[in-house]
Amino acid sequence: MGDSGLAGRHLLVTGAGGLGQVVAAEALELGLRVTVLDRDEAAVAALPTTEALRGLVADLTDIGSFGRLLDGVVAGLGPVDAFVATAAVIRRQHDVREVTEADWHFQVEVNQKAVYFLTRDVAEHMKSNGGGAIVLVSSAAGVTGGVQGTTVYGSTKAAVLATMHGFARLYAGAGVRINAVVPGTIDTPMLWVGQTGETAAAAASLSGMGRVGQPVEIARPILFLLSDWASFVTGTSLDVDGGWLYR
Repeated sequence: MGDSGLAGRHLLVTGAGGLGQVVAAEALELGLRVTVLDRDEAAVAALPTTEALRGLVADLTDIGSFGRLLDGVVAGLGPVDAFVATAAVIRRQHDVREVTEADWHFQVEVNQKAVYFLTRDVAEHMKSNGGGAIVLVSSAAGVTGGVQGTTVYGSTKAAVLATMHGFARLYAGAGVRINAVVPGTIDTPMLWVGQTGETAAAAASLSGMGRVGQPVEIARPILFLLSDWASFVTGTSLDVDGGWLYR
């Protein structure tokens, strides 16, 4: 089948918990060097201690710091060959009339604005270093508009797909591939934030397989998209939802 080409590459991941933690662990198993960014000092401190992994505390809403941040990432483990944006937040309001401007800004700042600007800066870095691969993490909510309580979250994840498509076109000629995964309901801490008993019980029913997915079931498709096995794939969104969207 041939080598995936991942061993020895430097992967930058946003999000030290949930999906990001699993992506980092799976990447280490495949021989990548990994830098993980998160604003949560405890989550960064809990990362495994290994020469191939570096955790950095970073506020992804501080767009002006990204230049210095990337300089530090490169100084630590070398130029970035791969990037995965998993960091996201959610604030559920089960009655849409209760959504506040603060709720909206909280989610847009991290899920949309930070992803846009950091993806742009990483893509520019890769362009100057001969190419690379990027995977953004959207959500089935970004396609459906979200289920009860997640309309703002869904709008930010729709924006992630638009960002992926726009940047994929801009950077394809520079050897930078940009794709996205579209997870369904995945058993990470964020899935259960703000759930009611009723909505939590319904989470598994959204999947045609009748279950909630596991983070590793998203992490491995992400690594495929980063690998040389996907060398002619860019501008694509891959549904990893257990049979929800069927598109």
